[in-house]
Amino acid sequence: MLASTWGAVVGIYRALTDAFGRLLRLNGEGQDELEPTPKSLWWLNACAILLTIATTAAAFQEGLDQRMHRSVPDGVDMLAQTVAIDLSHRLYGTTGYVGRTEVLEALFNGGFTGRQNYLDKLGIQYPANVEMPDRINEVIQKALTLRDLPKDATFANRLLYAPEANDPGIVDYVSWSFDIFGFRVESFYYFYFLILSISIAFYVICFRADALPLVVLSGVMVAFLILMNSRLFETVLLRAVQNQRFLGTLCVVSYLHLVFAVLIYRKPTLSRVLVTALQAALFVFVMFTRSSAFWMVLSLAVIITLHVALRLGRQLAHLIAVGDELVGFCFLEHDRAVVHDGNGCRVGDPLHHAGLANARDSRNDHAHGLLLALSPAGALRCRIQRGARGSAGGRSRAL
Repeated sequence: MLASTWGAVVGIYRALTDAFGRLLRLNGEGQDELEPTPKSLWWLNACAILLTIATTAAAFQEGLDQRMHRSVPDGVDMLAQTVAIDLSHRLYGTTGYVGRTEVLEALFNGGFTGRQNYLDKLGIQYPANVEMPDRINEVIQKALTLRDLPKDATFANRLLYAPEANDPGIVDYVSWSFDIFGFRVESFYYFYFLILSISIAFYVICFRADALPLVVLSGVMVAFLILMNSRLFETVLLRAVQNQRFLGTLCVVSYLHLVFAVLIYRKPTLSRVLVTALQAALFVFVMFTRSSAFWMVLSLAVIITLHVALRLGRQLAHLIAVGDELVGFCFLEHDRAVVHDGNGCRVGDPLHHAGLANARDSRNDHAHGLLLALSPAGALRCRIQRGARGSAGGRSRAL
């Protein structure tokens, strides 16, 4: 009795682990949902990739023609506070997302601000100063030369400040822009297109063999080029793609990458996992520069939930289709090289009685049938073992 109970527990454990693994894979075969593009249509993939590269280069050149790289985006005060925080980190030992007030005042006094009381001293009217990149670059260089600042900087003596209602990730954006392209306003524009290009590269590496994602990407970049040529950036509130209000667009390619990875890829490979992980990290970084991009995370969660529900529905339909095989599942545990007497019961079984054995087998039928429902692949095993049992039984009777 104890051995039979232990065998049932082991069977339940194995079935549950198999079911859990099946839920993780969502399909037992580990196959991709979308077949790669046939070799005869690889020209479509190549055209989509070339169109994506061409439109991205054209958008970059369009921004240069519109002098976006030479413009300070709107929200000048917040950008000046961010720049001052980065310079304070580099030169004056501050930590966290705080900066030295002296550095910020140096930027404001030089015209890197939208506050008219500072600009009046320079005879400049806002927003004319945002179209003076040489002046802004000169102000940044002067802030780099500040020396002999007090060491006891605290919030109490107002020598430290925190940015006003700004996403902290923009500090990292500015810092990496300066690291790569130097201490100038043009760095923000160049860094925008660097992130966009890296995101596109990850996308193409992952989906280079699939026409659908590549065509979608090329369509998105064509739309981006059209947007660059529109009058959207003629307004004072935007001016350039590196405006913080527009930084959320850097999440679009990463978002599409994650969506397609969920919808069409089930079988993990090293390249897929690596570039998708890097793409996800890039997505998170950009999201923290513009927190309103969080809606993409919510929509991605909804898409994943609906996809999982759809696939589980398909699995349930498959389980119902193989329900006729559940009855024979009990023999998986009970028909392993046993000898039956004339009444059909096992010789040497502690429950060597037809009525008791049948009652036990009935209970096992119910439990094992439920386990098979969790693992439809057991139906095939059931057929094989029932066939083997029939052959063995025939030989036993012949002997």
